[in-house]
Amino acid sequence: MAVATPQSEAQAASGPEGDARPANQALVLSRDPALLQVLQDVVANDDLVFLSDEAALARHLLEGRVGVVLLDIETLGTGLAQLAGKLHAQLPDLALIAAGTTQDEPALAPLLTAGVIHRFLHKPVSAQRVKLFIEAAWRRHESAVSGTWPALPQLPEAAAKAPLGLLPRVAIGTLVTVVAGIVWFSVRLGESQPQAPAPRHPASGDGSTPRPAIGEAPVRTHLFPAPAPLLQVHLSAPRLPPLTPQALNLAVPAPTPTAPPTPPATKVATGDNARQKPISALLLNKTRFVNPVYPLAARGHDDNGGLVDLEFTVRADGSVTGIVVTRATPPGVYEAAAVDAVRQWRYEPIQRDGHAVDQRVYLELRFAYRDPAEQ
Repeated sequence: MAVATPQSEAQAASGPEGDARPANQALVLSRDPALLQVLQDVVANDDLVFLSDEAALARHLLEGRVGVVLLDIETLGTGLAQLAGKLHAQLPDLALIAAGTTQDEPALAPLLTAGVIHRFLHKPVSAQRVKLFIEAAWRRHESAVSGTWPALPQLPEAAAKAPLGLLPRVAIGTLVTVVAGIVWFSVRLGESQPQAPAPRHPASGDGSTPRPAIGEAPVRTHLFPAPAPLLQVHLSAPRLPPLTPQALNLAVPAPTPTAPPTPPATKVATGDNARQKPISALLLNKTRFVNPVYPLAARGHDDNGGLVDLEFTVRADGSVTGIVVTRATPPGVYEAAAVDAVRQWRYEPIQRDGHAVDQRVYLELRFAYRDPAEQ
């Protein structure tokens, strides 16, 4: 008997090569359906890109249009701290948010204190907290890019105009008295100095100031020495190396071998549906489910089972059409069984403005063989 386990994976269309638009994307590396649903409810869909692995994260970071990244500890496990350190070192203006439970927070405390991770989002999440954290992360990214940070809060006007207490008045009076005494002593000292005798040699013929005779004391024209010039320091920002896959040090998988031809499937993409961004099929409710049939050719040859990634359209009447296989592991084994099963599924359609509409979705099916005798 076949067992199918749907798992979420987002695929977002990347911009054209060389796109120089400012950062306007927030990447979400998570497979948590509850977290993905809250993000879609409070953040504009055009600003969100859902990912499921580090390779997809690397490809989107290389486009240079990412300002905020949300990393789910449940998806990355212990590798989140290492990944966050790499991203902060190579992209210091990137605002990172970590999502996890209360037990996960102590392990990330050093990164939060050092500013590597901007915020820690506790799960289960609330819509208000997610919205506040995303907005704060965008403000942090914009400040890092522009180099301008929010000004420190000023004292209220009432506090600024409050009268001084007795102790500050006494201190100010004492300081004024000391300064006045120093000035008076300096004036008296200048008056008690004897007049310097006239020089005993004529002025030089070229009009320059005559030099004092040997043994004469020079006339003092300044009571205090002139202040030393201020030290001027010129700072220059360090030049960061160019952003490349090698600099990010993130694994980019080799291209998957081309799978054999699959049964015919028509991809429907017209009108508004052609411009839609696919969403996870986990967000829709199934009204009819047909379990995939485990292929006879795979029994006894591959005990590890396989994965098939699909993309299809849920029409306004709940039927499934336009099924496309986007990835299969191993290729050429499970695709036909996955397509045959999903074609018979039915969903509750998406409602927009009170009307059912077509919606493009993505889904991952996991195949594992279970001997009926063991059940």
